[in-house]
Amino acid sequence: ENARVSGTFSKLLKLSLITLSISILLSLPLQATIESGLSWSKVLGIKVLIDMLTNTFFGEIWIIQIASLFFLLISTYLLIKKRFHSLWVWISFILGIGLLLTKAFTSHAASSTNVLITVSIDFIHLLSASIWIGSLIVLAALIPLSRNIDTKGLYLDSIRAFSKWGILLVIVLTFTGIYGSFSYIPNLRTLLTTNYGRVLSAKIVLLVIMIIFATINFAKGKRNKEKGLPATLWGELMAGAVVLVL
Repeated sequence: ENARVSGTFSKLLKLSLITLSISILLSLPLQATIESGLSWSKVLGIKVLIDMLTNTFFGEIWIIQIASLFFLLISTYLLIKKRFHSLWVWISFILGIGLLLTKAFTSHAASSTNVLITVSIDFIHLLSASIWIGSLIVLAALIPLSRNIDTKGLYLDSIRAFSKWGILLVIVLTFTGIYGSFSYIPNLRTLLTTNYGRVLSAKIVLLVIMIIFATINFAKGKRNKEKGLPATLWGELMAGAVVLVL
């Protein structure tokens, strides 16, 4: 069963790295289209991309992201080869945190007057969301363990262990989200009259739904009740996925 868990986790890691690599690589030409107003076909030229890399803050951060991604690919490869040795787990985790920090430096938070506070809050918000959603993906992928009498206890133990962290992550997400929202929403009417406000309102509703699902999952895990757990776990995950898209 350990081999089965490791195999599932390895597949998730590979898929995640492919998705992460594509998103980082495409972020440079995407930013070029935003800043220059040119189409994708034009910004993919060498001159435009080199200009972005050498003359913009985003370009500098992008180079750091590529370097971090390179080392993350190496550490993850060693992580899988060394059968999830704790050293490579921590190195990969730190590199992942570094990538999230670079993301915060290119977000709306970086354009505020008090950059240190807003970037720090945005980074903590991104980190909390990543750990929460990432953990849910792993738990959902390991649902087959709950169907086997020999591994059902392991699965429920995982749910219980994560639930304690989940509560902390929800609290952090809520407070950092509220702080970030007030930075861009001058009044409550803006929640309904602007695109940003409407998206934010949808995220708030989905967060409440996620909290409800999380509470149900925590209660079921605490009582060792597996009935209906996969459905509510998937519900929590799907709501979180939509939040990320928004």
